[in-house]
Amino acid sequence: MAIPRALLLLLLHVAVVVVLSPMPVSSADLYALVYKGCSNQSFPGGMVPPTVAALSSTLSAQSTSAKFYKTSSSSSSSGGASVFGLFQCRGDLSGSDCAACVSRAMSSWSEVCGASVAARVQLTGCLALYEISGFPQVSGTQMLFKTCGTGGGGGTDFEMRRDTAFAQLEASVGGSNGLFYATSYQQVYAMAQCEGELSSGDCGQCVTQAVQHVEVECGGAPSGQVYLEKCYISYSYYPHGIPHGGGIGGQQTAKTVAIVLGGAVGLGFVVICLLFARSLVKKKEGNSALVEC
Repeated sequence: MAIPRALLLLLLHVAVVVVLSPMPVSSADLYALVYKGCSNQSFPGGMVPPTVAALSSTLSAQSTSAKFYKTSSSSSSSGGASVFGLFQCRGDLSGSDCAACVSRAMSSWSEVCGASVAARVQLTGCLALYEISGFPQVSGTQMLFKTCGTGGGGGTDFEMRRDTAFAQLEASVGGSNGLFYATSYQQVYAMAQCEGELSSGDCGQCVTQAVQHVEVECGGAPSGQVYLEKCYISYSYYPHGIPHGGGIGGQQTAKTVAIVLGGAVGLGFVVICLLFARSLVKKKEGNSALVEC
């Protein structure tokens, strides 16, 4: 029994799709430094107290199972002053990627801020900060950092697409999807995240403020990021089409697609084997019938 040509072509097509599926983006991009914030004041003697190390250890232990965690640490050796700290990972990171990112961010505290009484390190994939108790606080919508791409995004048509993506962010972040949301509209990919302890209403208001900042600060730039105290947004315009999965956030999507398509190929080979075995059985039965005649 011949295997149907249509089935062979279908299986060949699926196999080619698996081979050509884009590879996940390197997780090294998650560790890129976005910005740092350091206090002008330093700990007495220019030495970071043991409380910071204890805080770091606690945060590290939580980073494998949580995307957001905050705590404090105190010790008599630092004059009884407590140190507050937190970490937050991007909502689409795996537990292992989150833990690795937080570890990298915390190890950067002393590298970029020395013995400052407060340090904030924002990497592409996560945020980690510490500060002594009583450190001056700022508004949750205070802008901490912004960056804009160079060149024009493509005129009013681009701005309409970007604004539509922003509207989707504002309408969805803080809802059933949690405090992280990513979306795309035509060639614009946008993402927003709020600090883990915000309510959905406060998250939505913070993201709205971030959208207003980025529209003013970046104008018609093809990409931009705005980080406020309690939330941030980013967007990128891809005139030739959004990369598979939207960039770094598409790692899991790419893996899932590869697994599904790989399963399809495996199933196809099983079907071929069954058809081949069936043809052998029929051929054997035919030969037996000739002998009996």
